[in-house]
Amino acid sequence: MSVDVNGSGSSFVSRRPAELFEPGIYGTSRPGHQGNFFPWAVSPDGQRFLMPQPVAGDKGTINVVLNWTSLLKQ
Repeated sequence: MSVDVNGSGSSFVSRRPAELFEPGIYGTSRPGHQGNFFPWAVSPDGQRFLMPQPVAGDKGTINVVLNWTSLLKQ
C-alpha cells in the first residue's frame, strides 16, 4: 500500500491508501519457520520492488545464472 502524507506545520494529513501490487503469496508463512516470509526486496532508493512472479504455462522451471555480475558491466 502507498499513502500520500503531508506533515507541514502543526498538522498532519493523509490521503486514501492505494494498492501498489497484487499481494498474491506475499506474507505467507513457511513450514517450520515462525513468522511471515516475504519473498521480495526493496531497492536502496525505495522506488522499486523485486519479487518473483509466476510465468503463464511454466511448470516450475528454475534458471540459474552464473557469474551474473559480469552481465552488469556490458
